[in-house]
Amino acid sequence: MKKLFLLFIATVLMFTISFAEVDKLVLNYLNDIELGEFDEEDLQAYEASMGNANSDQALFKFLEARIQLYDYKYKEAYLNLESALGLLENEEDSVLKAEILYYLADMDYFFFDLTSGTQRSVELRKLSEAIDYTKGIIESDYNIAFSYIYNYDYDQGMLVATEAFELSRQSDYALGIVDYTLFLGDLDYYYGDYLKAIAKYEEAFNLLSPVVHDYVVEEPHQLIRRVIGSDQIKNGDPEAGLQMLEELLESIDVKDTYTLFYVNYKIGKYYAESDPAKALDYYMTAQDLYFKSSIIDNADPYEVYFYKEIGNVNYDLGNYKEAADYYFKTLNFDYETDDDAVEAMLSGLDEIKYDEMNSKMSLLEQLNIANEERVLLSRYFIIGMFIGILLLLVAVVIIVIENRAKAKTEKELYYNSITDNLTKVYNRGKIIDIFSKNLKKDNSVLLLDLDNFKDINDTYGHIVGDEVLIKVTQIIKKSIRECDKLGRYGGEEFLVFIEGAGQMELHEIAERIRYNIENFSWSHKGLVTTASIGVTSCFSDEVEAILHEADTLMYKAKHLGKNRVEFG
Repeated sequence: MKKLFLLFIATVLMFTISFAEVDKLVLNYLNDIELGEFDEEDLQAYEASMGNANSDQALFKFLEARIQLYDYKYKEAYLNLESALGLLENEEDSVLKAEILYYLADMDYFFFDLTSGTQRSVELRKLSEAIDYTKGIIESDYNIAFSYIYNYDYDQGMLVATEAFELSRQSDYALGIVDYTLFLGDLDYYYGDYLKAIAKYEEAFNLLSPVVHDYVVEEPHQLIRRVIGSDQIKNGDPEAGLQMLEELLESIDVKDTYTLFYVNYKIGKYYAESDPAKALDYYMTAQDLYFKSSIIDNADPYEVYFYKEIGNVNYDLGNYKEAADYYFKTLNFDYETDDDAVEAMLSGLDEIKYDEMNSKMSLLEQLNIANEERVLLSRYFIIGMFIGILLLLVAVVIIVIENRAKAKTEKELYYNSITDNLTKVYNRGKIIDIFSKNLKKDNSVLLLDLDNFKDINDTYGHIVGDEVLIKVTQIIKKSIRECDKLGRYGGEEFLVFIEGAGQMELHEIAERIRYNIENFSWSHKGLVTTASIGVTSCFSDEVEAILHEADTLMYKAKHLGKNRVEFG
């Protein structure tokens, strides 16, 4: 028995040493990567000497992904990292696992899969705390902070980012300090202070080391230059921004399809009004590059943005058929995905927010178990019976509370699944579901788009933009009948399902909505809102045909001068 016990101890120590050796090796390689001293030859050398353990195979795939990222092979690197993570699924927590999660989360964010990026960041945060890995804690915190501001929780985002900054200073993690400055720039941008945001990005650029090797997708100097150039074009000095992006375009590696896509798209936006033909060339180049660089099938569909831009420049060039085709393509994107992403992110963030509460509940459970054991050892039967009855009553109370909480949670989950997160009216999926089940000719659909909403965001900031969307929702609700159904169709677009209204009443409803939006008095100086509206009957059994007709009428109203209603 003693020999078996010693054998068991030896086995445990062997695995502990093995994992410790792997982490030590990983840290050595990470140091080489940071110094720019890791290349293809080092990868081949490791492959020739590595063992057959899962951790050895996972480390090779991680290092191979690093080389692939230097060579802009995003898809191959992503697959390698996912495979490496799968090899470590049943292994102990380690620095290697943390680094793989860090790389995957960063790639998710770069390629617009915010849901997956946040979920991986939450997992990275827990793992890094468990193994006391400072870099993992810092990087996950910055991602989580970004997720908070994406969900309009600026205060919580700032709190998490500040904690990451303090930890970066204490541990002398230079990239963490740069990340904090970039985060402050992002926060200024969300608040609408664009010049201050550009200044923060420039400050972050100056904080960088002359050469950075330990990045994930995009080299930091290049990333910050394209962000500054893009923001200058949009909200600062357009000519300076164009020059910066054109210089950057000349220096980008031809294999770096991600950055080439982004820069071409932003230069296209610069020329959109002054030279639509030139803008169209840049947009079409950007579209080709986007599909070459994209790695995640379920990512947020960024192409919807340049579909709309391509539609606009085609319209300006008189290519009306091409413009209509691109406008219609934007209808194929289900904006409800954004709501699902918000829910998924918040559920992940809540795991961190309530970790302390969960640990207290775990301690309470342990105390209850200890109490039950003492009761079983008691010599007094009557005391034991009394406690048993009391525990039974407590259990009954807990079951009742749990059932009520479960019913409330299910109700909240259902509400969230059909409701737009910002405006609290039906989301796109639900409002379409309502009218698709009532396709009668005496029913109608009204599609509304706020005019010049981008200018409102650019002038007053996204917080005021959100305020406008919320207030316009309330205006529309007060302008329609109780039996009518309202939903947010996407962005600044709203859809109203109108049941059983005659032509005269239908005209009155649409005109009332338009009039009330135009004549609302805003507290922000110079802020004026108008809307372009398209109204059509449910003339077909095909939902897409009705939506396409409503969309066409809405754009007709917009191109005939805006602030008007067009009826089908």
